[in-house]
Amino acid sequence: MAKNELISINYNNGKAEIITTRGILKLENGDVESIKKGNFPSGIKKSNIIDGISLKSIRNILLKALVPKRREDGKNQATLLWELIQNSYFFCDKTGFAYILVNNIPMPVENVLFADSLAYLFYRNKGIIPSSESISLVQKLCRAKAKEKILEIGVRVHKIGSSLIYDPINDDGSVIFVNKDGITTAIPQDPLTVRHNGMLPAPIEDGEIEDLKTLLSLWNLGKEQEVVLTGIIGTNFVPDIPHVITVITGAHGAGKSSLSDVIKLIVDPNVVVRNSLRFDEREIAVSSMHEWVLNFDNVNSIIPDLITDLLCRISTGQGFRKRKLFTDQDDLILQYRRPIVITAINEPAYAPDFLDRALIIRLYLIPESQRKTDVEIQRAIERYVPRIRGLYLKALSRAIAIYPEVEKEFQGKLLRMADVIIWGEAIIRSLGYEPGKFYSSFSSLQLNETQASASENLLIMGIQRILKLTEEWRGTIRDLYDEIKGVMAEMGISEKDPLYKQLPKNYRDLGRKITSLLPSLLNLGIEIKEIRGNERIKVIRRVDKKIENFDAPQHADNVGNVGEAEKSNENIPTNEPTIKDGNVDNSKSDSITESDKEKNVSENTDITKNNVDHNVVYQDPEKFNVSSITDITGETSNPNRIEKNNFPEEDDNGYGFDYYRILTSFQYEFTKNNGQIIKVNCKEGEVRKLSNKTAILHRSCVEKACPNGHWDPFERQCIYNMGGSSDE
Repeated sequence: MAKNELISINYNNGKAEIITTRGILKLENGDVESIKKGNFPSGIKKSNIIDGISLKSIRNILLKALVPKRREDGKNQATLLWELIQNSYFFCDKTGFAYILVNNIPMPVENVLFADSLAYLFYRNKGIIPSSESISLVQKLCRAKAKEKILEIGVRVHKIGSSLIYDPINDDGSVIFVNKDGITTAIPQDPLTVRHNGMLPAPIEDGEIEDLKTLLSLWNLGKEQEVVLTGIIGTNFVPDIPHVITVITGAHGAGKSSLSDVIKLIVDPNVVVRNSLRFDEREIAVSSMHEWVLNFDNVNSIIPDLITDLLCRISTGQGFRKRKLFTDQDDLILQYRRPIVITAINEPAYAPDFLDRALIIRLYLIPESQRKTDVEIQRAIERYVPRIRGLYLKALSRAIAIYPEVEKEFQGKLLRMADVIIWGEAIIRSLGYEPGKFYSSFSSLQLNETQASASENLLIMGIQRILKLTEEWRGTIRDLYDEIKGVMAEMGISEKDPLYKQLPKNYRDLGRKITSLLPSLLNLGIEIKEIRGNERIKVIRRVDKKIENFDAPQHADNVGNVGEAEKSNENIPTNEPTIKDGNVDNSKSDSITESDKEKNVSENTDITKNNVDHNVVYQDPEKFNVSSITDITGETSNPNRIEKNNFPEEDDNGYGFDYYRILTSFQYEFTKNNGQIIKVNCKEGEVRKLSNKTAILHRSCVEKACPNGHWDPFERQCIYNMGGSSDE
């Protein structure tokens, strides 16, 4: 048989032909792509037409046939395509991503939409479809050209000079400039913001403060929560400042997700409003590049410390560095400041740094009579959000004007999130609230959360217990370690106890833990200093860290019209305790008289007037069998006065008791002194008397029934006028 020889290989429109002395072998596009990668399909490899011919030579000749043929003028497709766009406006941001300006709108060079537009541009001008290789070469040239001009740009918002920039995604590329002189819309000379897939236009209408209050009234917010949330939404329009991590918690039916949607949509509408929080650094970092407000919904797992650290860095503006691909040595460098919203049933993280940056908004259940359908909520959002957006832009203009004055007034009074407090206060004043309203409300919420987290932290509890015995404690970190272990022994916490795991393994780890808790301890009025000498001596003592009402002068030109609910002759509104779902908020009761308190007790603690039955389920005393308690616990009860929530409970072993509302059903067991094992089922909605130990072990399932007062088990209501402050 004559030797088989290769004659030629022809390629046209994705198809190829291998011509040999034995015949013609036709290749489809999929076969060509496989051969390009060095993988010959088995049917082709075994074909008699190419038998005896080197597969390597076939592949090399095929690759040469794939190279774009030169036109008669000597230019290939890539060169002709580049000539069509080479005079465009190219630039690069500070992280190295390249953009091209198309109709006044920046477009990422790596975007698939840009590749598609190149293909269509070439076809429209030359009448042929360019190859993918040609488009890829042109994109490389675009990246190189863009590096010649580096600009600082933002996503949705930006700042240039004294003006804030807001991008409503207009078709003509225009953006909104906000400064102390007012609001203007113009097309910038140089790009100021970029757009990514999914970003939606943000229509703007004239709005009033009542529009915002009406929309927020759909959720069961407290007065302080409403004030703080109003200010925080305004700060989300401000770039280049550290932002808080807004954490919205509450039981099912509290409206957590819909409230987070509103926070997101007011500032940064997007096709995907809610995202899931996957514990992946790269994915979170890339999301921060494509969106301004990050909204993570339904985070019901404890966030690992690695991820909470990343979220803290994103909210405050620290950098992120990661390898782009495992096959190259290029770094992906991102550095952004982003507002973050997280919804969860319980607190999703307990890291001190995370809690220090977090604003916890605890939502109560919405009464059935006030519930809205999803359709009704969406209609309200569509109606009010454009007005609220316009309201905030006008308020920002006034806030910029009074910002220097507000900053000066708050010197020496700032907490950690100083920028947020100053901007929030300026925005709140511009919306018509009196001076100090945002500061006092924000500080009160933060203090309440610090106290709540402290009740779950064994180290803070130990230090607080030490300071109950002495006004000042001195010693080395080793001494403090032994002291806390002694306190734990007094509390009945043994090495077998799950709570014992909170104790650091050694005194060196304790030192690092204490350092991370310093801000929380200071907010609780506990100061820890170190005296360095031959030994490092820790000095622990109480300091006066009480939050005082901020008293600033009223300026008529700084404040707009105030609604009836906000009008007052005083700079600070009357600090009246409020009752919400059976809970008494006494955080602002310092300035009212005892007679006022008694009046409020009689008027407000009547549970029939506060409609709390939707949130708390009580044991029916008529159906409650007293003898059953005697049989279970071996103890007798007073038949003359039956405690309406008299549930069997473990013996007091040093922890103490309190009344807790059950957020999520759970079961626990304990052993009586006589050795009898008791199992207790706690049902969602009940108020139960629990030992503090049990409450700590199930802290994600319970909350104190009266965090600022005492629960009366006979009257089934909160009592706070006890002749003295409640010692929680």
